[in-house]
Amino acid sequence: MREILFRGKRIDNGEWTTGDLIQLDFQTRIADQNLWASELINNQLTLDCYDIIPETVGQFTGLTDKNGVKIFEGDIIKTNSPRTSVTLIVTFENGAFCLRIKPLKRFKDAVTFRDSLSQGIDNCIRPIYEVIGNIHDNPKLLN
Repeated sequence: MREILFRGKRIDNGEWTTGDLIQLDFQTRIADQNLWASELINNQLTLDCYDIIPETVGQFTGLTDKNGVKIFEGDIIKTNSPRTSVTLIVTFENGAFCLRIKPLKRFKDAVTFRDSLSQGIDNCIRPIYEVIGNIHDNPKLLN
């Protein structure tokens, strides 16, 4: 069974939190997945939930980089191979996680390597992928 996990930046302190995504009409929250944060109050289970900035929500891809860091949607990944070094953005498009090269001025759209994230990392090239930041905290990495 794959792990379904989301992360988002908390509104109250700007720190990242991970857990289950809860979306209501008026707010977006992440419920802490640590069972230690759950309490039984008046015979009802309560979870620690944090209001998060909706634009920062990203889903866990189910994969880790060469250092064992979990890869989320919105992460910036650097590839290091003997031939080249490329910076890519993890996106979710048409039902699949993808690696995307940011658009260059001379190209209308960015290049997308569909399915390369799940197939490439899991197979033979895991050692060349490394999470170096994310689009929310480190936008300058894309320059």
